[in-house]
Amino acid sequence: MEILYKNEQPFMEFSEAINHGNTRMDASHFHSTYEIYYLQKGYCDYFIENKLYHVEAGDVVLIHKHLLHKTHYPKAMDTKRLLVNFDDKYIATQHSEDIQWLLACFKRDNPIIRFHQQDNKHKLMQLFSELVILSTRQPDGYRFQLETCFHQLLILISKGHKDDYISPKHPSDIEKKMLDIAQYIHSHYINDIRLAELAKTFFISPHYLSHKFKAVTGFSITDYIHSIRIKRTQELLINTNKKIIDISQACGFGSVSQFQRVFHKYCHMTPRQFRKINSR
Repeated sequence: MEILYKNEQPFMEFSEAINHGNTRMDASHFHSTYEIYYLQKGYCDYFIENKLYHVEAGDVVLIHKHLLHKTHYPKAMDTKRLLVNFDDKYIATQHSEDIQWLLACFKRDNPIIRFHQQDNKHKLMQLFSELVILSTRQPDGYRFQLETCFHQLLILISKGHKDDYISPKHPSDIEKKMLDIAQYIHSHYINDIRLAELAKTFFISPHYLSHKFKAVTGFSITDYIHSIRIKRTQELLINTNKKIIDISQACGFGSVSQFQRVFHKYCHMTPRQFRKINSR
């Protein structure tokens, strides 16, 4: 992945990536920024929280803050995508209702936008192309031009968020079962979930469950459980004053030491450090 442009305060990052062959995102992926994913070339399967989407060239994927997501690109195919990450402050205006309108598209049930009108498709391509040109060439006043171009992109997406998306790919029976299991984990993450008991609940063998869940979602069972728990602990660390020991128990960790170990693995810092940084 190549970062083409990055602004720290307020935060906005624009990046480009070309994938060769069978590739997934590294580790679990969720963040405290909004994300606009634009697939320029190829196709991929996109797993978001507990749902699976088939994304084609020209599609836009909208990822709300803190949503767990992962992409899987097919074998023997080159794919190219552009990615914009930004926080609330980057689109701050004097009118809060305007911000709510711009961000409403990130709250829709279906996160995929597939423009049907050629004019909108062409304008979408033009705006992303302009972002690339401004980021790489950096002419005089490029930051202001880039910010303006980004706002035009967000307006286009907000106006077109009602475009219907129907996946051309129907999930197989085993994919449906794995997605049901993902939903079950979402609803029961505070409990002590074990592979053997999970397999028994869904009438399949532990080995088969472990293998197929990884194949469909890109996560191992343990990684998925931990990712959901850590995502929830981050929200509680930022938005509440609860003690760390209470948060660890509320999110399904057996002990504070286990919570500290897993949190550091995924966030590369302690829960206390995370709370301190994000409370500033």
